[in-house]
Amino acid sequence: MCGVYGITYPNREIVEDMIEVCGHRGPDGKNIYTDNNVCIGHNLLAITDQANQSLQPWITPKGNVLSYNGEIFNYFELREKYKNVFRPKTNCDTELLAWGLDQFGYKFIEEIDSMHAFAYYDKTNQEIWLSRDHAGVKPLYYAERGLEGIIFSSEIKNMLKYVPGSHRLSDEGLACVKWCGFSVLDQTIFNNIKKLTAGETLVYDLHNNKIKKKLYYRIIPSLNHKFDAEEFRYQVNNTVKMTSIGIRDFGIFLSGGLDSGIIAYEMNKINPNVKTFTNRFDLSCLPKDGTRDGWNDDADVAKILAQQENFNHKEIIISPQTLVDNWQDGIKINEEAIMNFNMFAYHYTNAYMKKNGITITMAGDMGDELLGGYYNHLNYLNEKQIKTPNHFIEYFSKISTALPNFRTPARIDPTQIMKKFKKLYVDDLWNGADPLSSYLAIECLTIVPDQYLTRNDKLGMNSSIEGRFPFTTKAFKKYCFSIPSSQKIERKRQVLKKPTKIAYKNILPKEMLNKVKSGWSGPIGQWLSNNTEVLKLFNKNVNLNVPAEAGAKTWKVLGRQWIYEDWKKHYNIV
Repeated sequence: MCGVYGITYPNREIVEDMIEVCGHRGPDGKNIYTDNNVCIGHNLLAITDQANQSLQPWITPKGNVLSYNGEIFNYFELREKYKNVFRPKTNCDTELLAWGLDQFGYKFIEEIDSMHAFAYYDKTNQEIWLSRDHAGVKPLYYAERGLEGIIFSSEIKNMLKYVPGSHRLSDEGLACVKWCGFSVLDQTIFNNIKKLTAGETLVYDLHNNKIKKKLYYRIIPSLNHKFDAEEFRYQVNNTVKMTSIGIRDFGIFLSGGLDSGIIAYEMNKINPNVKTFTNRFDLSCLPKDGTRDGWNDDADVAKILAQQENFNHKEIIISPQTLVDNWQDGIKINEEAIMNFNMFAYHYTNAYMKKNGITITMAGDMGDELLGGYYNHLNYLNEKQIKTPNHFIEYFSKISTALPNFRTPARIDPTQIMKKFKKLYVDDLWNGADPLSSYLAIECLTIVPDQYLTRNDKLGMNSSIEGRFPFTTKAFKKYCFSIPSSQKIERKRQVLKKPTKIAYKNILPKEMLNKVKSGWSGPIGQWLSNNTEVLKLFNKNVNLNVPAEAGAKTWKVLGRQWIYEDWKKHYNIV
């Protein structure tokens, strides 16, 4: 994958520094375009063509400038559609995007089925277009700098010293985190630094130094289709095939769940050389009294599928020492304070896969949200409990529990956050006839990109790995949201994810089909109680009084406090 950077001010030194700080995003090349109005940079991780054919910023046929990070998964389909007018000189999808934006403007974004973050400089109209894909796979951040215009980047860390006040907590970002557990709006938790939300395109007027307009691409649940098992398998195979383009080696995160299982199964038919990887936790320091039970159920099930289908499979051992060695990097790389104890393991897993030759990973993220997965509370979402958008918003705010003790008070009332949340997401996607589908659609635009996809981008790109998510394509999302929630979840028997279980009933092993989804997590609390090195790391970084007999809930609260305090230190938050 790549990195996109720029300022609307002719200062090459700033952009050179931004590229240098984020060199991990593109080790295959770097370049800068500059004129009297802008300076735009790019570093390259070549995926679909050789590096010498893919260097950016790309000068478009009309002389405009494009800096692009992503993949267009319907690239060959669009090449065929426009074969009489688009005559490419390379196999690089950047060339297609540059041509399409020249020809059709930002309407072309509706045609591409992609994961992307790009900056397009329209020289004639003196505009910068910043765009993030419909699913929010690829992040893009920006900050307004008064008369010097805006600064933008694929990551936050290289912007901080160029954005005054960014080492303070944002009032809106903090209020949002306190409201639902993460930064769900366009304001990050870093003061004065914003992000494009999933599906957003921003048009910036260089003449007047202001944002001219914001456009949003939304996939609205149509709920007009009946589930068919054969069609479902076709759609899964098609989206895996779409996202398997590229000339680099693939690796699959095989978690042991249904989503990664069917991706691995379908990918193995397309590319039998693909490698699968599963985490297995080292439990040797735990007592043999039942404390070890259940932590490696996912790894056991993944192994059964790998053996059944003869995958090229590796297990990655995650031990207490893995936590000690990788904890700080896992928190820092994510940039925003994500209250997840397993960042160290995700970081280590990506680094391990890179050492094993992997440059592209595939994962099953968004499968649960599209198909009614492990979110048990969704079983109880029905018309009696959630009748209006306001009921829905109140319910959404209860997503996160056991948040850390943010000592800085929020200066913004939660009702302001709720109003902005409603305008940004709910007004477009609320469907009173099927509240559950509404809930799932909004999670696809909020929780999924902000808690899962961006995390994967940051941790993967830190090892120069591109992360892909077959279930996030426009084609697959539209298909899934044509099916009513009643065909995905059977409330009476509490059967979740019915389409997957029915369609792959005689294909996946019964252990995977019947396994209760638990959510991937390591035994952090148990390690804290039974491993001196982990406890020493905790006590060194967090000045808290830990009860002698701390239970799981206590460790959850303290663990999030641990993450928060370490995050503040990394970014000098005041």
